[in-house]
Amino acid sequence: MQIKLRLYGRPIAFYPELAKIFGSIERALYIQQLYFWSDKGKRKDGFFFKTKKEIEEETTLSRYQQDACRKYFERIGILKTKIIKANGIPTLHYFINFKKFQEFLDEHPDSKKLTNGIARNSLSHGIARNSLSGWLETSDSLTEITTENTHIKKNNIKKKEKSRRASTVPPNFKPTDKLLVWAKEKGYTLDLAAETEMFVDYYTAKGTKYKDWGAAWRNWIRRAAKHKESKHHVQVETHYKPLIVD
Repeated sequence: MQIKLRLYGRPIAFYPELAKIFGSIERALYIQQLYFWSDKGKRKDGFFFKTKKEIEEETTLSRYQQDACRKYFERIGILKTKIIKANGIPTLHYFINFKKFQEFLDEHPDSKKLTNGIARNSLSHGIARNSLSGWLETSDSLTEITTENTHIKKNNIKKKEKSRRASTVPPNFKPTDKLLVWAKEKGYTLDLAAETEMFVDYYTAKGTKYKDWGAAWRNWIRRAAKHKESKHHVQVETHYKPLIVD
């Protein structure tokens, strides 16, 4: 049996070595995400901003987990933060000290086993950041994947909201198998095909808009069954009075 995990979005990858060096998976995810965004800002001083909500959407790290990670990286000198206005609003900005980052990796016991391909003693911001790419080359993939997942999620929500807007009855409306089973379980002895045809014609003529035409069809069938039982013959306009479907 195969489980279709791809339905839940793409997987998030990170360097297990960084989790070992920094002491937790959360810290590794956090610093890799900030690393990716560090050169996307427009400020000349190297500070950039990323909201906690965005980081949570991209990594699932809660605000509490983010705060714990931030304090850790500030304590070891890799990360600096500052409140700076962004779009006129005071916003938390981040700055990664790439020299400190590189030095920390080079000096860590677990890191020394894996630094053959990493340049040492890089002094400038650009060189230091490039030298870290050997460690963090999947950071771009991480953010591209998580950012794409965020956009997909938002688009799906928008599509769902759009699909729930009130609309006129589809001209080719047919009751689904689920609706037909519902009618059978209720014991309705109606000509469902004929009732559906009248249902579509009536609401097409009226131009009524509903959010859920399946629910509207169930209401129609209930009224048709009730009318059949009462054996009261009334005009279609009176008998099939539209119901409000929430």
